[in-house]
Amino acid sequence: MKKSLLIKLAGSVIGVLLLIVLLVVPLGGFPGLGGLLSPIGGVWNGSNYANYPEYKEIKGSGHSGLVYRDELGIPHIFATTFEDSSFMIGYLQATDRLFSMDMQRRMIAGRLSEVLGPSSLGQDKYMRLMGFARSGSELWDKILEDAPFDPELQLIVDSLNAYCDGVNKYIDEIMPNKLPLEYVFLGLQPEEWTPLDILAFLKFESYALSFTEYDLLMTLIKDKMGADTVDELVPYETYIFEEVVIPNFETNESGGTPKIKKGVGLESGFDQSSLDDISEYSEELENIYNIFQNFDAFGLKKQIIQACSNNWVVNGSLSYSGKPILCNDPHLQLMLPSVWWEFQLTNSTPGADESVYGVSFPGAPIAEIGHTGYIAWGCTVTAYDQNDFYHEKLTPNGTKYLFNNSEWREVETVNEDIQIKGQSDYHYKINFTRHNLTEHDDFKCPIIDSSEWDYPGGLNLSIKWTGFADDYGIIKGLFRLNKAKNISDYLDSLEEYSYPGQNFVFGDVDGNIALYPAAQYPVRNATGTVKQGKYILNGSNGEDEWTGYIPFDWIPHKINPDQMFLASANQRTVNTTEYTKYYTSYAFASSYRGRRINQILRNISKHNEKITIERMKEIQTDYYDIGAQEFVPRLLDAFDNEHPTGVPDSGEWKLINQSIEKLKDWNKSKNRWIMDKDLIAPTIFDTWLQIYGYFTFLDEMENASLNIANSITLMLIDFLENITRFNPTSPWFDNITSTGVVENASDMMLIALNETMDRLTLDLGNFSNWHWGNYHIMDIRYLEGMMPEFDYPQYGCSGSGRTINVAGGQYVHSGPSMRMIVDFEALTNGSIYSGYLTFPGGQSGNYLSEHYDDNYQYWKENEYHPILFPRSIDEYPTDQIYSTVIFS
Repeated sequence: MKKSLLIKLAGSVIGVLLLIVLLVVPLGGFPGLGGLLSPIGGVWNGSNYANYPEYKEIKGSGHSGLVYRDELGIPHIFATTFEDSSFMIGYLQATDRLFSMDMQRRMIAGRLSEVLGPSSLGQDKYMRLMGFARSGSELWDKILEDAPFDPELQLIVDSLNAYCDGVNKYIDEIMPNKLPLEYVFLGLQPEEWTPLDILAFLKFESYALSFTEYDLLMTLIKDKMGADTVDELVPYETYIFEEVVIPNFETNESGGTPKIKKGVGLESGFDQSSLDDISEYSEELENIYNIFQNFDAFGLKKQIIQACSNNWVVNGSLSYSGKPILCNDPHLQLMLPSVWWEFQLTNSTPGADESVYGVSFPGAPIAEIGHTGYIAWGCTVTAYDQNDFYHEKLTPNGTKYLFNNSEWREVETVNEDIQIKGQSDYHYKINFTRHNLTEHDDFKCPIIDSSEWDYPGGLNLSIKWTGFADDYGIIKGLFRLNKAKNISDYLDSLEEYSYPGQNFVFGDVDGNIALYPAAQYPVRNATGTVKQGKYILNGSNGEDEWTGYIPFDWIPHKINPDQMFLASANQRTVNTTEYTKYYTSYAFASSYRGRRINQILRNISKHNEKITIERMKEIQTDYYDIGAQEFVPRLLDAFDNEHPTGVPDSGEWKLINQSIEKLKDWNKSKNRWIMDKDLIAPTIFDTWLQIYGYFTFLDEMENASLNIANSITLMLIDFLENITRFNPTSPWFDNITSTGVVENASDMMLIALNETMDRLTLDLGNFSNWHWGNYHIMDIRYLEGMMPEFDYPQYGCSGSGRTINVAGGQYVHSGPSMRMIVDFEALTNGSIYSGYLTFPGGQSGNYLSEHYDDNYQYWKENEYHPILFPRSIDEYPTDQIYSTVIFS
């Protein structure tokens, strides 16, 4: 995409006038753009350095190695030491993504106000409260303390330092006159990269993929509507239609080949929080809940409930080749530059036999998802309850807190100074408690201070999260996976792994398949009976403290299952009527994607089909909506029962009649329940489902003075299906504000249908314009809208938040951030191509580069590029050398 920003601005008379203004007038806190036209730096550098040189040599770095970039700009890195390869990754990531890495670093550290001014102060305060930079620094101190006694950890220290040296080498090269044009536009310069930046990023990413505030929501409902209501809406037991991630797991001997490890003896049955009713603080609690909702940076956490990721693996019995096939498509923010950076790393030492291909988050020197020459792994967010909110009992002056009903401890304090562009610094004091019944949990728990967030005070809540611990299991686990050669290596990696919780799907050249939802699952067992973490906990009496973590072999998992496949889509982990020893979680994504994946793979198995790579591509890009399959026939039945002779095709009934006919035609067509952008029926169904859920819960929530119907509807979609199918006279369908009538499911469906007509007429106008692609818009933006000129053009898209090829919301900002298919037949026979991959972007973050969007063109059309996987320098095809970089 070689497009000039200046041509884009000056393409009309208005553009020329705007350009003149932009050159000289500061706008919205940004400097004038005159610097962009400077012959030293500015947009000319953006063009001069947009594409990779055919040959480049990096001298004097103290590290040696060779890099070939292929036709998509993907680097294939050959080095003999871990330090050398880490340096090279740092240099190359900075070359491709320095500005986005830098803005990410500033956002995580709570430093956006330095750049964007006071409008970002709330975001910065939130980031300082959660303390990703602070806990990253504490983790680095722990790593340095332990590394001299741990050779593996020392190797990681050397790698992290080398990575930072590589980033800083590139920064030194471009300072001051070769900076990317975004720096010139904002008047910024990059700062030195340190290991603290890497670890702060890992902390934030762990938070974004695991932390939830739903305990606050559950407490609000409990205090206003009763615990029985919560248990009804969010049952711990599975619904009859669910497909869990790990089937048939009851004990630590149910997984296939468990690694036995001594755990804490427990009795079955779970208790709840020992905290008394705190309904007097409901207004404050709702305000605190909104803090977490409002400062969800890049909207990442919302996807845990809406639509996170898919992965699955089939064994050789189901594949065309007799070898496994593994698939993964993590659903993260769709943004520019892409959240992923694709690469291959090979140890070029003769006889080393070590190579890994995968994707990394820019800012981290390791593949988070990928494959070696022997194994592959993919990740989705797992459902595990790894954070709690504690109600603290403080002294009147707030300087001490009661712990374990026996000890008044000093409240700890950290003072943070937040620099604000154009204003004086903001002084932010953060107080902490510790809930350290065990040594592992000896970390700070920040207290949410009402005075900082403009709501009435009195409710003292602290936050406890596994990610606050100075635990380097995440680093060791991922570094081990990047070198794994067999299933034992995989299990060793995951036993070390700590957070965030991920469903690690696995396959290897020996024919093994596995799925392990690895994480540290807190056990709340201070009273001798395990407690759920569903509500705010009592922080003072000691009864709700963490006492350890679920032993590794007791985490539900499967190795080589009888069903010949395994799949996860962020749904419920395990059948909780079978697995009763430990509590895992109550919050997870809706069941629809998991059901569809299982439906397809089970049908293939049933009919003795053999899955090809092309069939896997079709499954990954599937637009079939299980929600439509279950809800639309019931809506049509409700309509036919209410109107057995139909309704007029004129007047106020015309739109209703047209809509019902479109839904009936959809039901009979070859595109049945396909959320196709060219159809009208998906628009009607998706809009209707949102309204149906909202209307079902709104009156009860408002009657309880809870303004949460919007936020809870997505979370309760499985509950809505359950009562629609099996309890259509549920009191939830009765509108308690109406008199003289008791509504049932059919009534509520038809009321929602009428509202759907009004909504779509307002939004889309004439019925002929109601095509899904006119309403359902893919919107991929540069750094979430920071510079709209760099965005991709919007377009109408297929899919929904319930389809495998996920696309939730009216404007789609999250979805398949990468699709990967690994073919173990290719890995086994040593093929130079090991599978297929695509993501919505390109390697380069430079808007003027031909590699800004080349991979995106594949992704947009549901196509893939082959994974080029040479195992040595000699195997690399010379016709795929588009750029060479030599480090010496």
